[in-house]
Parts: sequence; C-alpha cells; structure tokens
Amino acid sequence: MDKLQNEIDIKKWLDSEKAKRDLCGNYLFCKYCDKSLANPCASAYKKMKSDSESKPIVNKPTTSKPVNKKEKKSSKYHRLTFEDKINRADDETRQVLQEIVESIETDEIKATIYKRFMSIKYNHRLCAWISFNRKSLKVHLPLNPNSFVEYKPMNYSEIKTYLNNPYTLKLDTQRSKKAICILVNKVVKSIKEGKNTFIVN
Repeated sequence: MDKLQNEIDIKKWLDSEKAKRDLCGNYLFCKYCDKSLANPCASAYKKMKSDSESKPIVNKPTTSKPVNKKEKKSSKYHRLTFEDKINRADDETRQVLQEIVESIETDEIKATIYKRFMSIKYNHRLCAWISFNRKSLKVHLPLNPNSFVEYKPMNYSEIKTYLNNPYTLKLDTQRSKKAICILVNKVVKSIKEGKNTFIVN
C-alpha cells in the first residue's frame, strides 16, 4: 500500500507541476478518498478499482492485425519493471547503478526503485529519476538543457514524459557518473532555496 501511495504521489506531483496548480481532488479515485487513512490516495484508488471490477464490462469488438516477432519481443521488454530490466542487464550496468546510488545517497537524499524507474528524492521531494532501456542507463533532471552544457546533455523537453525533467544524461562514462552527483546537488540546493520554478537554470 505504501508503494502505491508513493507512485500516486509522484504522479500527482508531476501532473501538478505541469498544470501549475495542485491537482489533489481532481482524479477519478478522489471521490473515494478518506483523508483519515494512512494512505488515502492508495486506499481510494483500490476502492475505485474494486467498484469497477464488480460492475459488468461490455467489451468492444477489436480488429486484430498481425504483429511481427520483433514488435512482440519489444513490447514484452517494455512491459518489464525497472528492477526486472536491471536484473537482466550486464554486470557492468548493475555496477554503474550501484556506484551512482552509493555516491548520491545521504541521510536526506534517497534512491528508491519504482515500477518504471528509480527516483532520487531529497526530503521526499523528487529531484531526479533514472531510467533504463536495453543497454542505456539515463538520468533525467529538472534542469534547463541549455545549462551545464559541459556534460553534453540530451534535450528531452519535447517528450511529454520528461517535460519537467528534460535534462538527460547517458550514464556511460566516469565523467557522466561524477556529473550526476554535482547536478543532483544543484537541484537540492534549488529546493532548499524554495525556488518557485521547477526547471533549474
């Protein structure tokens, strides 16, 4: 239940940042909310799912189309969780991720594995996340992609998923591994200063 609550909190936070307003109370499951519970959002979501499952569902007819083996294999891979992908990765990738976590984590900064990514939080505030696809380990930060160009970032600002974390680094060199520590601390400093804008220049 705690894990589901954390995942919903992250989604609400990302959606609220995009909408520039607090979206708490605006989701379909919010009508089931009981704020006296320890995990109100997770409890409300489960109650909504339980109610929907108890109602008959009318399936719409679908037209099937042939799927080639390559597409099927790719689809299966993308359904894997972050943890599954890391477990399937080579020893070098797992070692890189472990080194990054060990270099970043403090009493206030924590790395947590979720279904699709690893989050890096400062005092429960999301300040970066790490994704993994095939052999590519990347970190996504709420930084202006035109800043800190010495680390050669990729600009993911046109991809909806990374709208609030467009500054992307491929973690494949010692330089990029050192850069993530420096850049996460930049974001933490911005959070401590209470800056309104989420994108750090």
